Amino acid sequence: MALYTVKFMPENRSIDVEAGTSLLKAASMAGIPIKSGCGGKGSCGACKVLVMTGKPQITGFGSLSSELVSKGWTLACKTIVTEGLTIEIPPESRLKEHQVLVDGSKKGILSEHNSTVFSNYLIQPLVQKVKLQLSPPSLTDNTGDWTRLHLELRKVFDNKPIEISLPVLQDLPGILRESSWDISVTLADLKDKLVVTRVEPDNNLDPFGLAIDIGTTTVVVSLVNLNTGETVASQGTYNKQARYGDDVISRIVYASESL
Repeated sequence: MALYTVKFMPENRSIDVEAGTSLLKAASMAGIPIKSGCGGKGSCGACKVLVMTGKPQITGFGSLSSELVSKGWTLACKTIVTEGLTIEIPPESRLKEHQVLVDGSKKGILSEHNSTVFSNYLIQPLVQKVKLQLSPPSLTDNTGDWTRLHLELRKVFDNKPIEISLPVLQDLPGILRESSWDISVTLADLKDKLVVTRVEPDNNLDPFGLAIDIGTTTVVVSLVNLNTGETVASQGTYNKQARYGDDVISRIVYASESL
């Protein structure tokens, strides 16, 4: 299939796309997100762009006025690439970076904030880490490595079955002997059982996890100390799915019809 170059201004950024590609998709491929509140249906008019050079195929103008159309304005979702084009994307058509609400205050995109301790909540992390000092095998104690470790873990966790993943089991003998049987064990809580996901030489560092809030407009990720519940840092950005519609239904429709 033929390829055509589309140049987006004012970035002066070019990308080669196949004939039949919409300008909305071409802009996304070029890393320039454009508003599309209706999910590419042409009804919201948010993806308005100006055709500077070239003659694309236009399948509809939506609510654009005849005056704008006469000046070369069109909707990115209803404009199909059939030859080389130069397109200007105005500020009002761009998917702007949102202010992200983190820890009760507005933070700029990809910003960090001061530590916070959630002292009023019970900390129940899905992953736990414990330190263990195992007794080494001897002529009178030839218990297998996993059985030896399992017995020690049962002294700490006696309410659920404990299993170990195959990759961790394969590395277990070497790690136990390299660490002189002084180890840290990470376990994942899978509701009905605990699974050993990592065994390492003695490690005094606290375990950390990510708390991810995926919202319609924004996505926020927080780095949390799983022992104390302290939020060490948070970062947020807009949800890039917003280019396919303002709401979840519009995005589902876009995905079902376009992918």
